Amino acid sequence: MKNILIPTDFSENSWNAIQYIVVLYTHTPCNFFLLHVEDEQSPLSAEFSLDTYRQGQGVALKDFSCSTVKMGLLLKQLRQNQLHTEHHFRSIQDHGNLVDAIRGRIDNLKIDLIVMGAKGINVKQSPETIIGSNTRDVLTKVRCNTMVIPEKVTFKIPQEIVFPTDFTTFYSFEFLKTMAEILTISQSTLRIMNASKLNGNFTEYQSSNKIYLRDYLEESFTEAHSFHDFTHKKITTAIQDFVDSQRAEMILLVGKNVNFLQQLFFKAKTENNSYYANIPLLVIHG
Repeated sequence: MKNILIPTDFSENSWNAIQYIVVLYTHTPCNFFLLHVEDEQSPLSAEFSLDTYRQGQGVALKDFSCSTVKMGLLLKQLRQNQLHTEHHFRSIQDHGNLVDAIRGRIDNLKIDLIVMGAKGINVKQSPETIIGSNTRDVLTKVRCNTMVIPEKVTFKIPQEIVFPTDFTTFYSFEFLKTMAEILTISQSTLRIMNASKLNGNFTEYQSSNKIYLRDYLEESFTEAHSFHDFTHKKITTAIQDFVDSQRAEMILLVGKNVNFLQQLFFKAKTENNSYYANIPLLVIHG
């Protein structure tokens, strides 16, 4: 049974992320934990429309707090339309800091994956950044595999997954296990692109990591992977060009390579790169 934690602020963006992950794991038994955290510093918008969750007709709104009603209606719709008899939906409500609330559940609930919308609750406070502050904090401060679903993404089983890497991190067993899982679920092809700035002049450690990854993929996904070198361009531009050429439908990254994450996603939006806005991102820790 896979345990998936989904923070939600009841926005259309978070609803889209829920739909995406539920469909992606259609054939996998899962516990989906829906987490809503109320933060006095960032109150929820009062513009929520109950039309989004019409299954809640007849609920006595005056008897519940706003967030409790929303969570109840969300759970009701998910349970009525569940795609697998072993998909189970549970709710968690908390107060305070989102990262602290998530950390408090990772070990207790044995969470395998966190799923977030690309725009966090605080996105309006930092519209110039590529990824909202909540999502950024979860990716960098919580050691748990995280999938980020941009608001404009409509579900499609990924056939092409791009893996930009500079080969400076060792690919652990846990990393390879998660990567293998997503490749098996989607039956997709993994495109590993060299995102190093060293123009092909690898250190011994980088070369060793690349060989290790290649040997694993040759044995486990012989016909479903390929390696590509792009050392002559700026990394973000190279990724955009490669994502476009492959018509990629997901990007995979190593979570412990924080500097790489910051370079690709956490700087101001000064370039015309759209991969962050149109393609799900899977960050694997381990």
